[in-house]
Amino acid sequence: MKELIKVLGQQVAPAELESILLSHERVVDVAVVGTLDEKLGEIPWGFVVANSNVDGLDKKLMKWVEDKVVRYKRLGGIMFVEKIEKNPSGKILRRVYREQFKREAEKLKAKL
Repeated sequence: MKELIKVLGQQVAPAELESILLSHERVVDVAVVGTLDEKLGEIPWGFVVANSNVDGLDKKLMKWVEDKVVRYKRLGGIMFVEKIEKNPSGKILRRVYREQFKREAEKLKAKL
């Protein structure tokens, strides 16, 4: 399965965004996946394990990434998780996070 995220025809490597997020002192582990967007094609979305209180941390992390990447590589958002799911060889199970994002998006749509 493909790893690259296509934003406005530009390719974004999840590993690049993951390494930037991992360089932040409050981030323990991270997974970045592409989520579907009608206008942009896909948007990078981060799933983060933080080492302490997450209040307001999502905005700080998004700004952290924004200052280090070109516009089309910016994160669409961040969700905090307990742990990053990986297979026995250590590869991130990105499908788990795509599915989680879809479930959360459906919940938000139902509330509107």
